Amino acid sequence: MHYASSPEHLLRMCRNIHAHVKPGGCFVTYAFNPEFSAKGPNSTRYGITMLEYPEAPREGQEISAVLHTKSPFTIHFSHWSRDTYERLLREAGFRTLTWMRPECSPEGISRFGREFWQDYIDNPHAVALRCER
Repeated sequence: MHYASSPEHLLRMCRNIHAHVKPGGCFVTYAFNPEFSAKGPNSTRYGITMLEYPEAPREGQEISAVLHTKSPFTIHFSHWSRDTYERLLREAGFRTLTWMRPECSPEGISRFGREFWQDYIDNPHAVALRCER
């Protein structure tokens, strides 16, 4: 949904998604975190670097990030506030919205230690959003 170019585009996306979810079903997405802070810490050690991320992004402002995969590439997406996501998802017909921050698995803690993950837990670039119809 963070690839929507305008609030109207985002609403159309939300309505289309809602139309394809069975009554009582849910839609889960991994969305850019509306509360991500440019003040850091950055997420480079976790495989993503925000490029020139503003401290207070405007609604719909384009953001760029580099994904550090085997062949790194840059993605471009729009910033939408939590209020905008929630308002448009509710307008599309979703009733229960649950934001879920990432958690570290026991395997991840065992392999790298809790301290390694703390920056990402405190300032994740993305969060899960569960939308029930």
